[in-house]
Amino acid sequence: MSTWYVRPNTSHGSTRNGTSYATAWGGWSEIVWGSGGVVGGDTLYVCGAHSYTANIAPGNHGGTSGSRCVIRGDGVDEAGSIAFVGAYYVNLVRSYTTIRNLAFTGGATHCLYINNTGSMTGVSVLDNAFTSSANSAVLFSAQSGAHYIDCIIDGNTFTGDCRDGSNATGAINWFATAAGITTKLTRFTVTN
Repeated sequence: MSTWYVRPNTSHGSTRNGTSYATAWGGWSEIVWGSGGVVGGDTLYVCGAHSYTANIAPGNHGGTSGSRCVIRGDGVDEAGSIAFVGAYYVNLVRSYTTIRNLAFTGGATHCLYINNTGSMTGVSVLDNAFTSSANSAVLFSAQSGAHYIDCIIDGNTFTGDCRDGSNATGAINWFATAAGITTKLTRFTVTN
């Protein structure tokens, strides 16, 4: 189990292997996922104020129920936040991923899009602060065949636009995108 770090840009130095705050990766695109980088059981600290004009996503870390990948924003060196400009978001497509203690600011769409067309297991969204001005902060895609198992949403705060009457808004959202779609939630917990 290793600890990794990512900072918003490359200005902190020329050595950026992710192994310490001083040598953190310089932005999401520099993160190494899988062999030689972040794998199941590891923790990735997001340090500093990140701003993105494209979607970002955790890569293939290979997490399991006993060896989850944890992405955190509460490192001792510098707290982490992720903001989006435009219609971009974190696109979470990996099972056994925990996102914890991050501050998210949405642009023209969601902050966190949990997106799968098959089964996704063990996603935890814990103690984050979401500010969303245009759409739901956390969206679970309900494409046909999507099945979310053992997911936990706990201890988060939500600020922003939660207009009634639209299927795209609200703090946490899960809706079928068309008639006849089959989608399921199993052991899905929302608390605090």
